[in-house]
Amino acid sequence: MPSKEKKERVTQIRKWFEDADSLLVLKHRGLRVAEANQLRTQIRENNARLRVLKNTLTRLALAGTPREEIIPMIDGPIAVVFTNDDIAPVAKLVKDFSRGRDELFMVGGVFQGTTITAEQAGTLAALPPRDVLVARMVGQVAAPLSGLVGVCTGPIRKMLGVLVAIAEKKEKEPGSTMAEPVSTEEGSEAEGEDGSSGGVESMTQDEAPGGAESEPEDESDPSGDESSRGEEEATDK
Repeated sequence: MPSKEKKERVTQIRKWFEDADSLLVLKHRGLRVAEANQLRTQIRENNARLRVLKNTLTRLALAGTPREEIIPMIDGPIAVVFTNDDIAPVAKLVKDFSRGRDELFMVGGVFQGTTITAEQAGTLAALPPRDVLVARMVGQVAAPLSGLVGVCTGPIRKMLGVLVAIAEKKEKEPGSTMAEPVSTEEGSEAEGEDGSSGGVESMTQDEAPGGAESEPEDESDPSGDESSRGEEEATDK
């Protein structure tokens, strides 16, 4: 019967496997303590944790869980890297650290819920970080869109250029200037010539009501008639 301490340990190991989005299983045969501490520090800097586990307790923790597929990897001295961040930089770190150290290598793991082999873990190590992959994907998606916008706006730009060139050419032509407006002085003179006779005629018609002409005045002098009559009367007497 497992002791209470072992049960608590199994529970803790199971929780580590359940909480991690991705993990790597490592073999570390004969790795020195100083080297293990150095690797642990570098892994922690990449938002991950390196834990050295006992095989028996680890198998008990994985039994009957979604991660029991990795039980065959739990053989010999192992360590497991747990992370909820990008696993690719951690895999690259482990691969680079294991160069020249035959006692350290990856045997597999879990990538975002999917069990992976040692070869697939090596492929992850060759991938660029997630941010770089996202930037590349965005660039690949945006490139055709920018090309499409250029194709659509190209004819419009050409048409606008042609219209501007035609407008500038029309402005430079001699006959393209607008006719100057007639000055107000010439207009007033024309109105005076045309309207003066009409004004006189209307005034003449107004002075003779009913359209009848006015009678001519008598040109004889009344005083002259009276003087002649006086001379005639004086002769008779």
